[in-house]
Amino acid sequence: MPHGNDHTEASGAGLRASISRNWAAEARPAWFGAAFLTQRVLLRLAAFAPLSAEEAEAVHDLPINAQSTPPGTELVAEGAAARAGFLVSGWACRARTLPDGRRQIIGFVLPGDALAPLLRPEGELASCATVALTRVQLADAAPLRAMLGPVQAGQRCRGLQAACLAAERAEERMLLDRIVSLGRQTACERLCGLLAELHQRLAAVGLTMGNSFAMPLRQDMLADALGLSTVHVNRTLQQARRDRVAEVGGGWVNLLQPAMLRPSPSAVRAVPQAAVAAVPPVAARSGLSRATPHGLANAGEVAPT
Repeated sequence: MPHGNDHTEASGAGLRASISRNWAAEARPAWFGAAFLTQRVLLRLAAFAPLSAEEAEAVHDLPINAQSTPPGTELVAEGAAARAGFLVSGWACRARTLPDGRRQIIGFVLPGDALAPLLRPEGELASCATVALTRVQLADAAPLRAMLGPVQAGQRCRGLQAACLAAERAEERMLLDRIVSLGRQTACERLCGLLAELHQRLAAVGLTMGNSFAMPLRQDMLADALGLSTVHVNRTLQQARRDRVAEVGGGWVNLLQPAMLRPSPSAVRAVPQAAVAAVPPVAARSGLSRATPHGLANAGEVAPT
C-alpha cells in the first residue's frame, strides 16, 4: 500500500500532467488565440501602471507572428539592432557566451515581457543576445513604439509611457540584484531566490497554480543562470527537496514553503486590483477576463529537469 504522502504527490503529479496534456497545442480550445496571448502583455504592463482604454486596446491588437520560433533560435543577436517585440508564449533568456562556449544567462524573458525597452532609441544595438529556450511566439511592438513617439505621445500615452519606464527600471534593478546574488549568496540562496522570482513574475500574468508553476528549464540552463556547475545545481535541488523548501522535477516547480523564499526586491508582484481595472474594456470584447492558471502549459514546452 502506498504511503499517504506518496498518494497525494502522485495525485498532484497526475493533475499537472493532465493540465499539460489538455493545454498542448493540438488541444487548445477555439478561443485560445491572439487575444489570450496579448492579455499577458496587458497584465505585465498593468503591473507597473494603469493603462487607458485606448492604450489597452492598442496592446490587445498587437499583431502576433503566426509561426512559432523553435528553441535555440537567437531572437536578438548581441550587437544587432534591438527588436521591438513582446514574448507572448514560451521562455527565452538574455545571455552572453564566451569564446570557449561557456554561457552566462543574465535574465529570463517570460510571457508578457518586452524583448527590448520600447523607450530606447530605435535601432539601438543590443548589449547581449536574446535566445529562445523553448518554442516561442512573439508579438510585434512596432505599433506601440509608434504611439510612444515624441510627436504622438504627449498626454495621450501617459499610462503606457509610465508602464514602459517602470518596466525598464525594474529590469535594471533585477540585474543589480542578480549581480549581488552571484557574488555573495550561497548556491541554495541563489536557487531559491530565482524560483521565488519566477513564481512572482509568472503569477502576475496568471501562469501559476497556487504555489506551483511550469518551468521548462533543464539543469544546465539553471547552472548557466546561477553561475554553478550542473552537478552543483543537481545537489542544490536535492537539498531543497530534503529541506522541504521546493520540489523541482518533470518541468514543474512546487514551492513547499513560500514564506521562506526571498525573491529579489525588484521582482514583479501580482497585479494590483487597481491596475487590473484598466484591462476589462478589452477583455470583455474578447470574452476573456484576467489570465488564469489555465495558461500554465503554454508557459513553454515543458522539458524535464
